[in-house]
Order: sequence, then C-alpha cells, then structure tokens
Amino acid sequence: MERNLTRFHGSGRAAAICQESDPFVKDIHAVSALIDQESHSFLRCYAFSRRSTVPRTMSVRLPLLIAAVALVVLGVHRDHARHQCDSARRAAFAVGSRKLPVTDADGIADRLVSDCRDVGEMVDGASALVRAHAATAATTLADAAVRREPERRDSWLAVAAVRGLRGDQAGRRRALARARELDPLSFRR
Repeated sequence: MERNLTRFHGSGRAAAICQESDPFVKDIHAVSALIDQESHSFLRCYAFSRRSTVPRTMSVRLPLLIAAVALVVLGVHRDHARHQCDSARRAAFAVGSRKLPVTDADGIADRLVSDCRDVGEMVDGASALVRAHAATAATTLADAAVRREPERRDSWLAVAAVRGLRGDQAGRRRALARARELDPLSFRR
C-alpha cells in the first residue's frame, strides 16, 4: 500500500487508494475532505488502513491461540496416558519377575488394555504374565492384542503362549500356524 501512495500523490488519488484498500472507509468524499494536503494524505490513508488491519490480525491470532492451547492440552493428556501405560508395563514386568504378587495381574492387565495404544506393550505384558503363570490376565492381554491388530505376528505368538499355559495344545498350534502365515520367514528351520 505504501508503494501505491508514493506513486500517486494528491488528495483525490490517495483517497481513492484508501477507499480501495480499506473496506471500513465508505465515503470517498469524507476522506477527500479530511485530506487536504499531500503530506497529510499519506498519514491519513495510513491511519485508515491501520484501523482496518487490527480486526484482521486479531481474527488470525485468535484461532492460532485457540489451536495452540488445544495442542498443549492434547499433549498433556497424551503425556499422562503414556505415563499411565509405562506404569502398567513396569507393574506387569514386576509381576513377571515375582516382585509383585500374581493377584495384582488382573488389574494390571486391565490398565494395560485401557492405557496403552501400542499392541507391543500388551504383547510384552502378556509374555511377562505368562512367566508368572497369571493365565487369566495374560489371556486378557493376548486377546486384546489380537483384536487390535489381527495381522501382527507377535499378537498370535502371545495367544499361542497363553494357550500353551492353559494346556490347550490345539489352540496353541492354531495360533502358531496363524503367526507362521503372517511371517513365514521368521519360522524357517
């Protein structure tokens, strides 16, 4: 806009430029009456244009501020969920290494299913609980892992380990066969 004003001097032309650049200025004759000297024409047009850009910048800043606050809230929520998942994962390994009682395994399995987004965390928890012979909790985790990602080999390996712990050899063989279908290269002999 300043480039246009330096090119066109005079109150009429400056007022026309103000009218084109500022949607809030309605009456070009009122602007011409206010602007009577060339030195004032630039200042008046600049004052009119600055007044019109304030709502525009605020209309841009406000959604950006709202988006930034929303991202911070989302980040805090996800960070909290990640800490909850890490806590449940550590508890599952503590049960697996016999540092926590096996009676806590059901609650830990429920926490892993609800707090963890990654199926790998559930598969690792199921493996730890199989070592502690917590069959019910390990079954909960293995079944949840297969429901979330049925095309993941590790989920089916966890199901096979749980079925073997429960004594279901036919179910163990079916789960191993499904894992072999998904990843035949890792089962080569």
